[in-house]
Amino acid sequence: MSSKPVLSDADKKTIRKKLEELCEKCWIAQGYKKTSIKNLCDKAVISIGTFYTLYPTKEDLFLETITDIQRRLAEQIIDINRSSRTKEGFAQSMKRLFREYDSKPIQEYPKVCVNLQTDVK
Repeated sequence: MSSKPVLSDADKKTIRKKLEELCEKCWIAQGYKKTSIKNLCDKAVISIGTFYTLYPTKEDLFLETITDIQRRLAEQIIDINRSSRTKEGFAQSMKRLFREYDSKPIQEYPKVCVNLQTDVK
């Protein structure tokens, strides 16, 4: 009877981070529907089974990825606004935000992200 290797917490964290990075790149390049779990797993050099031990669904990975993207953007905007507390600083932060969205045109949002956006008040 062969036993499957168990992933350590550090391994899980490393693989999740790699999958998020790949997810963001693939999603931007080819859109949500064309970004497959198999393709992500091939690029991350993991099995599909390992993927499902980390994420119950494709949507869970995408939700985690878009949440991380939004967190990074918010941090950048806050940093700009803190360093320049003027109208010009605010304008600079908004330009930065729009440039970032324009440079990474996510072709389509999965339903989970649309629901997330409409649930936020």
